[in-house]
Amino acid sequence: AGLEIRKLTDKRGADVIIESSGSYQALQAAIRGCAYAGNIAVVGWYKECHGALDLGREAHFNQPNILISRACSEPNRDYPRWDFARMCKVCWDMLSAGQLRCENIVDPVVPFEQAAEMYMHIEQNPNESVKMGVDF
Repeated sequence: AGLEIRKLTDKRGADVIIESSGSYQALQAAIRGCAYAGNIAVVGWYKECHGALDLGREAHFNQPNILISRACSEPNRDYPRWDFARMCKVCWDMLSAGQLRCENIVDPVVPFEQAAEMYMHIEQNPNESVKMGVDF
C-alpha cells in the first residue's frame, strides 16, 4: 500500500495517513507511504510487536509524525486548552450549525434478527459499510 501511495503521489507520499487496522504491517506501509514529516494517525489497537515493524531507512528518511489515539479520556494531547467539555460544546455547536454531517456513519441499521447475516455480508463486502448498527 505504501508503494502504491508513493506511485499515486509522484513519489511525494501522503500528507496524512490514517491507520485503523491495528496491523504492524499496515503501519509499516503507512510509514513507507507517508510524505516527509507527514502525519500518521494510528487509531487501531495494536498487540505486542514481535519484530514486524522496521523503524530503519524509511522511517529515518520520511520522519513521520506518528500520533496515537486513545479513548476519550483526560488529559488529551491538547489539554488544558481542549478539555472534554470544550470538545463537546464545539462539536454540538458545529452539528447544530450544520457544519458537520454524520448521516449514514452507522449504516446499515438492522433488526437484531438480521445482525448475523448482515455482519457476514459486510465481512465479504467491506467497502459497503463503516459501521453496522443493531436495533433491539
